[in-house]
Amino acid sequence: MLKVLVVDDMALMCQMIKDSLNKFTDIECSIKTTFAAAEFFLSESAIDLAIIDLSLGDESGVKLVHQIRSAVCRCRHDIPILVISGNTYKSEIESCITLDVQEIIAKPLQPARLIQHIQLYRNKELYLKPAEFYQSAVSMPASLDPKRYSPSVVVSPKQDSPQRPSVASEVEKKLPADYKPLLTWPEGTTGYYQLDKRIKQLGKVLNMLVYSASQPHLKQMLDTLIKEAKILSDDIHYISEKYKKREPNNPAWPALSTRIQEFQKLSYSLLLSNFNRKEVISNFCHKAASAWSRLHRKPVFKRSENQ
Repeated sequence: MLKVLVVDDMALMCQMIKDSLNKFTDIECSIKTTFAAAEFFLSESAIDLAIIDLSLGDESGVKLVHQIRSAVCRCRHDIPILVISGNTYKSEIESCITLDVQEIIAKPLQPARLIQHIQLYRNKELYLKPAEFYQSAVSMPASLDPKRYSPSVVVSPKQDSPQRPSVASEVEKKLPADYKPLLTWPEGTTGYYQLDKRIKQLGKVLNMLVYSASQPHLKQMLDTLIKEAKILSDDIHYISEKYKKREPNNPAWPALSTRIQEFQKLSYSLLLSNFNRKEVISNFCHKAASAWSRLHRKPVFKRSENQ
């Protein structure tokens, strides 16, 4: 039995990974959403593989990697470690390389690719340095201080093929000329490019989800579209929380956080929905349209520079 620990401050991301791994009877997956919970778990439980998000609220996932490699946890110090991240920092990447992590995987996460990495390393013998080396190999900050670092784009270092286009884009190519989307992006902006970009993509994925549910030849794409919606919702929440910490006095954040949480709940509810039933599709359309409309109201959404 392969014992896997997943650590990510996004509960939906943890659940998505666990759902993917639960399909394998020889994998036992535990999830933790805070640094403290993961640290305590590692002190009490032995694991065979760790999947760790680099950004864990006010703490860095690198600290957990360092603890494992320094042999202060109950598990072996030489287990495979996969780190995942959306937006991270150059110094953290350098620390991960020094600590001999096996993969650095960029978000949005593709479950199939993650499983490939797990299967690759689960039976692979790793030749790492002694734990004493890692104890002094990197300097760990007391807490994560974004002002100390310059941003760096994260890519998988062993990715040797172009990223596969999203299923939503594939469905979009099959739309008829008279197609009318359920959710449309109004003229305006939240004022944050990264948020606008992902919210637009989430709207597109939800539109393609509703369309595919009504087309028998596209229903095989529903599961993948649902996973895309979940990942995008988590990503939007993750980015908004980062902006919120950077600009805590912005009066729009409480409203934005509440409205984004609606989409998180909506995306998670997709797991429990049966899109073969017309009443389920109709109910989802109503909830999605209402949440989308509220998201684009002031003070979150600025329709002109004067506002």
